[in-house]
Amino acid sequence: MPVYKDNERNTWYVKCYYEDWNGQRKQKKKRGFTTKREAKKWEDEFLVIHAHRPDIKMDKLIEEYMKDVSKKVRQGTYRAKENCLNNYVLPYFKDVPASEISPEALRVWQNNLCGKPKIKGTGTISSQYIHLIKIHLSAVFTFGVKYFNLPSNPMFKVDKIEAECDTPNLNFWEYNEFLKAIKYEDDIMYKLIIETLFFSGMRIGEFYALCPSDFCDADQSVSITKSLNYTKGGTAYGPPKSKNGTRKVTLPDFLYEDLKQYIYLNYITENDRIFTVNVLRIREHLDILADKASVPHIRIHDLRHSHVSYLISLGFSITEIADRIGDTAKVVSDTYAHLYPEARKVIAKTLSIKSKSDNLSVF
Repeated sequence: MPVYKDNERNTWYVKCYYEDWNGQRKQKKKRGFTTKREAKKWEDEFLVIHAHRPDIKMDKLIEEYMKDVSKKVRQGTYRAKENCLNNYVLPYFKDVPASEISPEALRVWQNNLCGKPKIKGTGTISSQYIHLIKIHLSAVFTFGVKYFNLPSNPMFKVDKIEAECDTPNLNFWEYNEFLKAIKYEDDIMYKLIIETLFFSGMRIGEFYALCPSDFCDADQSVSITKSLNYTKGGTAYGPPKSKNGTRKVTLPDFLYEDLKQYIYLNYITENDRIFTVNVLRIREHLDILADKASVPHIRIHDLRHSHVSYLISLGFSITEIADRIGDTAKVVSDTYAHLYPEARKVIAKTLSIKSKSDNLSVF
């Protein structure tokens, strides 16, 4: 197609036609070229590009992606994706054609997120959470490559965020802090809830799905085979979060007996949920206990971190901990490695003593 001279501005412009991602014929006009050659070069590149990739905007691409994954993932995973994309991607790229989002634009977006306050909840956006957002966004681009003819996934070229954003953001109660806090809990039910989460390391969905039929008196354990997920229509049972999540968790004697007694006294039948209290009430009790005991404020999920911290302090290995909490050894290592400083010191000291006794020093 020809390019045109804008005599009024003494520049050149392009006016051409192409098909959008929906198969509709559209016109594209671009002004401001200083030479005819520049204008023609831009037009040729534009038409070549749009012969292979559409101009679907990010909000529409994300909408199509979410429709697709809604049938494939658990409700909790769907909500996590939805929150990440709606809160941290669409405000930046909503009206931008997906094909025009460059690795450079994504690098700037990523660095702008680092250290910003969270849209929901408290605290700032950690590097771990940015990494999660990037995973969800990368999945959107991959979906676009597969179904909407995007040429490539620009996220593959984006570097990891700067080191200063990579400090662990992990909150937990040490065992002595837990003991200080729990002594202020006067309500039997809430005391039992907090103790169960602290001493089992269960995820909150796994905890809410517990029923009496999950208990095994032979080894004082509970079977984790399901998770309660909250949906827009109410609640629904699903599998545990990961394939490692299905497991048996042996409980301390006192806790197992207390839970069995609670079930008996409250006439809870075999397949009924043991605890149905609103999650907000548990959070309130944790905050109250933290204030009374002068210990850090933590979230419900931080009781799982507290359990892992306690196991580490008792000397259990990463593999043993992973098996108990239903995660892989890699996840435990990546998440909790910074909680092993004493273990590192013990290893170094042991190696030093051994090397000296074997006369390995060269001086």
